[in-house]
Amino acid sequence: MEVAILYVKSKKIILGQGSGFSEHHGYVSSSSESNEEFENYPPDDQEVISLLNQAEIAYKLIDIAKLPFTMKLKTKMSGIRTPTLVLNDKKIVGLEEIKRALEEIKT
Repeated sequence: MEVAILYVKSKKIILGQGSGFSEHHGYVSSSSESNEEFENYPPDDQEVISLLNQAEIAYKLIDIAKLPFTMKLKTKMSGIRTPTLVLNDKKIVGLEEIKRALEEIKT
């Protein structure tokens, strides 16, 4: 079996350490130095990642959020929504469809 390709789209979450605000001469401003940045996947994307890991299926993860603009446009024009799994040259879109395809592989 060839390596599957999984398209997901992460979202950045910025969390501050402490209050994240500083006061200078009566003005309050947000402090970017104390912020930590994390990437988070929507629940459907994360569930598909977990399912593929549990099934021990090798896959290449493509995060659409990290692609250059032209590649984002190309994926959008080719009908890729997240999550999308490309397996054996077949495009499987959506959590429920991916679950069905993985069940078929198991049997």
